[in-house]
Amino acid sequence: TVNENLKMSAPLLSRFDLIFILLDTVDEVLDEHLSEHVIAQHSGRHSQVRRAQARQNLHAYYNEVDADGRALEDATERAFTQDLRDDAAPYVPLRSRLRVVDEAMEILSHDVMRKYISYAHAYCHPRLTGEAAEILQTFYLELRSRAPADGTPVTARQLESLVRLAEARARLELRTEVTANDAKDAVEVIKASLIDALSDQHGRLRFNRAGGKSTKRSKTKLFIEAMNARTASNDSAYFSIGDLHALADDLNLGIADIDGFIEGLNIAGELLKCGRLYKSASASSAETPGKRRR
Repeated sequence: TVNENLKMSAPLLSRFDLIFILLDTVDEVLDEHLSEHVIAQHSGRHSQVRRAQARQNLHAYYNEVDADGRALEDATERAFTQDLRDDAAPYVPLRSRLRVVDEAMEILSHDVMRKYISYAHAYCHPRLTGEAAEILQTFYLELRSRAPADGTPVTARQLESLVRLAEARARLELRTEVTANDAKDAVEVIKASLIDALSDQHGRLRFNRAGGKSTKRSKTKLFIEAMNARTASNDSAYFSIGDLHALADDLNLGIADIDGFIEGLNIAGELLKCGRLYKSASASSAETPGKRRR
């Protein structure tokens, strides 16, 4: 889950406005285009044609494989009852508007972008319109109603995140008001983030995926308690890897990857590794003769 990979609690994770999962998957075509793009950026002043060609190849690749993006749009609409496109005024999804269709477009320099963003941040302070506020509130209430008690909590922070994103969308175009389309763009980004972080292997949204640690937490507690009990009844507080495997089998925890489970406990600080031996961090700190920590 996201929590387990980041080593963050669900309440702390809920403070982030957006979470996107970056996966390094092997793709021979993409790897070739990316490597060509990186090399072209370091090929000197006289390689503008090469850089342009590399960028064009990347854009063409992303547009060609954008069926995944359309599938994501379908998944988000299936996952939520609020349909942003079912409106009297047609709404073109943000993802569709971000697709590269004009290779001759003018690219703004970093310096211009910095000045633009600084100006927008200093002088543009958009306010929510009633229509935009209704869209954001409707989506937030749906999130709130669907989040389980044992998963990542949905609190007023998520509503504040929606407002911030909608305001940022309006500020990007130097508008003084947050329009309905700004709010819809913010909702679309949040939806994509949720689908990315909380969907299962079948594309279904599982709100308890981000915080699904209750079962693992109970197994950890049983395992550490059993270690402490054996430490109290034996002369040694130290366990070999074989001892830990045997203990897990005795407890019948049903853990497929025992080595991974033990390594996770060590990283989390529940187990202390002393050479080739392990010790419970909550056990007595007294050293066993001949078994000094290194």
